[in-house]
Amino acid sequence: MNKKFSGKVTTFVMTFVIALIIVGFLFSSLSGYNAPSVKDVANVGGTPITAREFQGLLARQIDFYAQMTGKQLTQNDVEQMGIKNRVLENLIQQKLIFNQAKDAGLAVGENELKDEIKNLPYFKTNEKFDVSKYRGLLQQNGYTPTQFEDLITEEILTKKIESLFDSLPVAKSYAKSIVEFKNTQASVSLVKINRNNFTQLIEVSKDEVMAFLDSKESQKALDQEYATHLDEYQKPAEVKARHILFKGQDSLKKAKAALSGLTVKNFKAKAQKLTEDPSGKQNGGDLGWFSKGRMVKEFEEAAFQAKKGSIIGPIKTDFGHHLILVEGKRDAINTPIGKVSNELAVEILKRRKMTQLNQIMDKKLKEYQSLLENNKVAQLKTELESLDGVYADSLAVNEFNQSLQGVELSDLQAQELFTAKKGAVLNFGNPGQIYLVKVLEEVSQSSGMSSELDKKIEAEMKSMSMQMGRKFRQELLKEATDSTKISTNPRFI
Repeated sequence: MNKKFSGKVTTFVMTFVIALIIVGFLFSSLSGYNAPSVKDVANVGGTPITAREFQGLLARQIDFYAQMTGKQLTQNDVEQMGIKNRVLENLIQQKLIFNQAKDAGLAVGENELKDEIKNLPYFKTNEKFDVSKYRGLLQQNGYTPTQFEDLITEEILTKKIESLFDSLPVAKSYAKSIVEFKNTQASVSLVKINRNNFTQLIEVSKDEVMAFLDSKESQKALDQEYATHLDEYQKPAEVKARHILFKGQDSLKKAKAALSGLTVKNFKAKAQKLTEDPSGKQNGGDLGWFSKGRMVKEFEEAAFQAKKGSIIGPIKTDFGHHLILVEGKRDAINTPIGKVSNELAVEILKRRKMTQLNQIMDKKLKEYQSLLENNKVAQLKTELESLDGVYADSLAVNEFNQSLQGVELSDLQAQELFTAKKGAVLNFGNPGQIYLVKVLEEVSQSSGMSSELDKKIEAEMKSMSMQMGRKFRQELLKEATDSTKISTNPRFI
């Protein structure tokens, strides 16, 4: 952000701020879990994490990941994915927040607690709170009224904390200043190319290559160059495929039925409609390119044996039955170093000609500057494309973030850009890169209707409030973690 702007930041004085709520409310339903253990899973500054809490959240997390992956998780899956540790971390963070809320003086009134419980739908009969149902459901799930009220109290406090962070105050004048800075912008074109791109312009003679290869010292350099470009010379065979997955006991029956009328042209649309793979609903069953070892054995063998453009299946795997469209095939590439030693030598020798490379770069810098100044865009684009350089036109740069294609300008560069006249060509390069910026339109502040400006200011205030809320959560959660004694029971992890 512009230094002259930083002085406008408002200082916020708050009585208290509480850190990030990462997990949802602990009591999300009354479905039964195991009875609580005599030992707690952890203790956070005197507040226990019970076995019931841990097991309940763990069960929900396992179910979530099972839905995401499309399979039931084994104990080994749970261990490898570190789900238990993440659940414990989340619960510890929630207790840290709860403790801070109590220390800050947040409380839940008796009437507030009663109203919350009475409004829970699973305690109602004919839309009215049913005391008998309340006591019966608590007893069935191993809760005493006091335990359940403590749980709901924690939930209410959580809601209060969240509402505080969702409504952090932001001065309207501050938000207006940011909107004005964001609306203050220049339009530019950009030329960018790295130094190494010019090595292809360096000439290397056949005699130079032969002399290099005859040298005893060349082999190590060749080996290093070959290793650098190994992915070009050593590639496994690959297949590009889509699939439609059917699950359940009748998966084979569903797969056979889907084959009727299934073609290469309609496979993607059919996959979006029929597949029971959640990701396939979005991408039409696209699996992209994959080599051997990436898919389950049965699926992989069928795909690699099939011809390009064929539809095969049903193929049975642990996930269910698949219909597979093989869209493309690539043969393995295994090019030994001996076959590419000449081209490797040329690349090495080009890089060693540093003086010549510097001369070429200086020459090209002047050439590109001239082309930009004289608006010879077509010639410039052709030149850059041949060297894998970048030309971008009509880029908007605003005075707030001062970034150009994701790269933040230095203070000196920003000052030069935002004071330059139309047509000026600015050199922001360095010894490793040509980076030229041409000003197409001078700095101007976009105008708009008053109502539009008010909407932008309101949106900015909301965005800033959310950003500050996240920041406060992160910082204070770290502070609470550092200042709180936390002990865990290793039996549960």
